[in-house]
Amino acid sequence: MSEFRNVEHKVIFEKLADAPLYNRINGAGYEQRDDDPVGRYLREVAERVQTLVAQQHNPYYRVIVSHRKGIGKLIVFVKRVIRRLLKWLIEPICAQQTAFNSEVTPSIGRLVEVQVDTRVHIGKLHDRIGVLEAQQSARLAELEQQVAKAAELEQQVAKVAELEQQVAKVAELEQQMAKLADIERNYSILQDKLSAYETASDTGFWNKRSVAQSGEDMIAAYITYVLGIPPQDCTYLDLGANRAKELSNTFYFYCKGASGVLVEANPLLINELKFYRSRDVILNKCVAPVSGQKVEFYVLSGDGLSTPDYAGAMEAIERNPSLSIVDTVIVETISVNDIFTQYFSKTPVILNIDIEGKELEILESIDFEKYRPLIIILETIPYRPRLVYDEKKEDIVAFLKGKNYTEYAFTGINSIFVDREKLSDK
Repeated sequence: MSEFRNVEHKVIFEKLADAPLYNRINGAGYEQRDDDPVGRYLREVAERVQTLVAQQHNPYYRVIVSHRKGIGKLIVFVKRVIRRLLKWLIEPICAQQTAFNSEVTPSIGRLVEVQVDTRVHIGKLHDRIGVLEAQQSARLAELEQQVAKAAELEQQVAKVAELEQQVAKVAELEQQMAKLADIERNYSILQDKLSAYETASDTGFWNKRSVAQSGEDMIAAYITYVLGIPPQDCTYLDLGANRAKELSNTFYFYCKGASGVLVEANPLLINELKFYRSRDVILNKCVAPVSGQKVEFYVLSGDGLSTPDYAGAMEAIERNPSLSIVDTVIVETISVNDIFTQYFSKTPVILNIDIEGKELEILESIDFEKYRPLIIILETIPYRPRLVYDEKKEDIVAFLKGKNYTEYAFTGINSIFVDREKLSDK
């Protein structure tokens, strides 16, 4: 064996010679597996390095022997002579090859060792990564739990907000209840006043007070009194009811215990009617010959002048420039015959009509063969902003006379008709 160029080569050579690389590879935990090509390559390299170590030195001098008998010694001698003669050529080649092998073998061994150490470190890194992944998974699971808790907290916060809204609504309801209590107290006061008014009215038939425009309610009360009809039995249908009390031809009978149906197309008047006339049926509809239609209703600034007749509304404004259309609403129509059928078990005693220019049209739509109110009260003069006289609507009077009604009274504004058939029975 020739000398080494340096101590490092000697140490590497001895290390490779004493502990083959494949032993170090296997000792590092790289088992032979089909799915581990790197380990397989390292083992293959280690085996080849062992071969290089064994054949590292290539001396030109080797023992020459021959197994031939007789001439064997001659052959050996000749070969030695030839080798001696070629020493100048072979020895440098062998020395050069040996030097090359001495450089290559340790270098390959060192590279393999580096790869082995790298593999070991990679394995440790894998283990560390596995630990970190486990820790990360645990942390992620913890974070997911925290997210779930946060979502639960958000739900609880939402519930708290909802509860706060409900508390606010409860507070609002309490305020409304307080207002309602005030309204009920005021209503009780009004009821007491109304009861006092009714009690005062009950002192006698002749001790009574009119709230109608020209005493029409008192005339109707007198007719029913003479005909022996108790005031509480005087049912009524009020078309174009307008106000609950003021200018009402039926409020007197309501105070006496009677009830009926009030039809008013102006939605602004409905709440008042429902408040003061709670026993009555209140219909926010427009009276017309046919039910179920949608019509425009013109609300005028003047009290009691609103109408579904646009031409009539404009005529009223032309006659009285202080008037104006303040609103136009869509209202459903209902016929008088349908009201009789749906809301009365028998024809009401009083039919009051105040629908601004549509009186004759409504009268013509009534089935007088089937429904005959005892008293019909309706306006028979045109609207004027001054005192009206000599302008009575004789066509209405003629029509009702043709239906066997007599004009019992005329107040200068309204005519009061009585069914002749009922008078003939008395």
